[in-house]
Amino acid sequence: MVKTVAYCHPLVPCEWIESHGLRSRWIVPRDAEASAGAGSLTGMCPYARAVVDSLASSDEPSLAVLTTACDQMRRGAGLLAEDRPDDVFLLHVPKTRGTPGSRAYYGDELRRLGRWLVAGGGNASTADRLAEIMARRAAARDAFRRGETPVETPSWCNPIAAALAAEMNANDSQGAALGLVGGPLRQRDLAVARWIRAAGGRIALDATCGGYRTLAGPIDPAAVARDPFEELVRIYFDHIPTIFERPGDRLYAWLAGQVAARQVRGLLCLRHVWCDLWHAALPRLKETAGVPILELDLGDEDHGGESRLRGRLEAMIESLSHPEPR
Repeated sequence: MVKTVAYCHPLVPCEWIESHGLRSRWIVPRDAEASAGAGSLTGMCPYARAVVDSLASSDEPSLAVLTTACDQMRRGAGLLAEDRPDDVFLLHVPKTRGTPGSRAYYGDELRRLGRWLVAGGGNASTADRLAEIMARRAAARDAFRRGETPVETPSWCNPIAAALAAEMNANDSQGAALGLVGGPLRQRDLAVARWIRAAGGRIALDATCGGYRTLAGPIDPAAVARDPFEELVRIYFDHIPTIFERPGDRLYAWLAGQVAARQVRGLLCLRHVWCDLWHAALPRLKETAGVPILELDLGDEDHGGESRLRGRLEAMIESLSHPEPR
């Protein structure tokens, strides 16, 4: 039986997992709603707690890869490893970008992940197998960028982001164009799209973790033919702008460019409670994005927070649709 390797961070390459003869799956925490309260009570992000709960309670034999990009996920890896030390891998992702040392470190971590995958029941990766899988996944991502909805549940992005893209493609509203930025979406967070549509707006950009912003870059076929592993490092580590990297200029420049290209009039920063990274980034985002930004804390919708979130969202769309005269 082929084992499944579950993960939920864009810098974990699904192609690398699959080239070892294993199945990759982006985690959609099915217990997010039930875990929100418990996670908050223990001082843990509701999303991270839900991921841990889902992995701990899964009936499917699986391995899990979490990363050091988020302190909450690092903590979650430690909790899982207490009961399943051989089934959890913590991928150390360097925060520094733009240096040969940090790039080499990321490559070494992927090689360490590969050895762990073999020990967990996988096969050694080969250049030919990796190149073939990279070509297939790149074609799927290119189609997604063109606006095509994936036929199957994708392993190369957050499946909830794919569902959001389907809603975006089906919405021909002429309302105020908004962009989403922030952490990974849960199933329940699709309600934000419905609230936006009901208030007369539309989503023109998904820059959440696991969505359009964090897709691996297009491949260079010639580079894949020469060295598929080196090209894998490039399309992930060199291409994806993340909230935790330093310096953070790449993320802000990417977002400003997308806001201008897609004529986005306002941004919603979707931040799970306890996520300090996005909260700390807000002042810089407001300086560089060029449009108004509204922060929405996700996690207290079951405690009367939904009406508060909807009210703030409706007020923003109203202000964008009918700006005050100067």
